[in-house]
Amino acid sequence: KYEYELNDFDEWYAIGKEIFTFDDNGNLILWVDSLYRGGDPLYIVLTKQELSYNSNNQLLKRTAYAVSTGNLYNLTIDFQQDYIYDSFDNLIDFTYSYFHPLFGELIPVTKHGYTYNSNYLLKDILYPSSVHSTLVQNTNNMILDHTEYSWNQLHEECVGYIKHEYCYAEVDTSLLYITERHNTSPNPAIDRVTFNYPEVDGCLVEIYDLSGKLLMSQELNMNRTMMLQGLKAGFYIYRIHDARQSSGTLIVK
Repeated sequence: KYEYELNDFDEWYAIGKEIFTFDDNGNLILWVDSLYRGGDPLYIVLTKQELSYNSNNQLLKRTAYAVSTGNLYNLTIDFQQDYIYDSFDNLIDFTYSYFHPLFGELIPVTKHGYTYNSNYLLKDILYPSSVHSTLVQNTNNMILDHTEYSWNQLHEECVGYIKHEYCYAEVDTSLLYITERHNTSPNPAIDRVTFNYPEVDGCLVEIYDLSGKLLMSQELNMNRTMMLQGLKAGFYIYRIHDARQSSGTLIVK
């Protein structure tokens, strides 16, 4: 990828270049960021990252290099990230280390440890969005706790300083009846939701939280819309009742 910048004369001139290299499985294995110099060579490498993966295409190691102080033509190691997984492919250990010029070696700065309940698969659990955004990519089972460690210079080791524990509650699955007769839009919703239902007149819509508590109810009319301002952001279950059956599924705000 070449980068250009527009000057005061409305002319584009080169400022940099990035090179991406992938393996046969589509995994990024090398990233190089270069600065345009205009001489010989035209581009000088500023940073470089090398990545390696296991047989399941999970990231094992990321090593970054940067130009050394006072020498634009010499790359030295900058930092390294190491990942360890269990037999279920769950991330159980992550370590971030940086190169200490005084010691001349990599020093672990932060470390994260994770434990899981292997009796539950990820697909069997409805995680909150905060967990989805941070852990779902490296998680197959129910996460129980997550401990963060920081490098202690006095003891020359990583010491735990923050621990996150995850608690779970059973959902009333009797409310979950998936049907193709109707759907909602938008979903996720912001302040309102429209039910695309073939017979809307006289249908009662009820919205529950995940514990089964009824929060809202309304009869649908021809505009098929229900206002959601009274609901906080989260996961909810709706049920639509007509003369023949009662059905429903999940809605996200």
